[in-house]
Amino acid sequence: MNILSIGLLLGLIMNLKLFGMEGILITGLFLCAFAPNQNYDLKEVRILFYKTPESKQAANDLYTKMEDVTEDLPILYGYKGMSELMICYHAFNPIVKLKYFYRGIHKLDKAIEDDKNNVELHYLRFSVQCNVPAFINYRSNIDEDKQIVINYLSDRQNKNRDEDLYLRMKDFMASNKKCTPEEKQRIKNL
Repeated sequence: MNILSIGLLLGLIMNLKLFGMEGILITGLFLCAFAPNQNYDLKEVRILFYKTPESKQAANDLYTKMEDVTEDLPILYGYKGMSELMICYHAFNPIVKLKYFYRGIHKLDKAIEDDKNNVELHYLRFSVQCNVPAFINYRSNIDEDKQIVINYLSDRQNKNRDEDLYLRMKDFMASNKKCTPEEKQRIKNL
């Protein structure tokens, strides 16, 4: 339970003692109006994210949607980092590009640090590191992330758990230049 949750719970208990049920209702309405919205549909976020390479507007929409996401939700925090990377992708000014790039990779790496077993985060980082120019020097996890994703794809039960994610990963990996011809063939045969 985070500090915000504890504070909210204590506030509700105090309002119940001081003002009865009416106090709880007023507190609840106040919190709904001003608390950050932490109800995100991951599939909806993914759908919007996959539109961002072709659409600057989609990148801006994703960035806006992810503004209130905090570190305590690693997968969404990873997508928050990806939203900043897509702002970088569409930016013209090199200073703006670097600003959003470094903010984005920091968030993505922090999300992975907080949820090391989340294959989707490794997949997102792999996709970034495969497409970053070499002079940026952000490629140190390519082999590790590639192996994690290939291992995930090799377990056919994962397709049943999240078919959309599984198929997106499979398509990306099967055509990725960082995968060997043998790895690509193995992935295609899955």
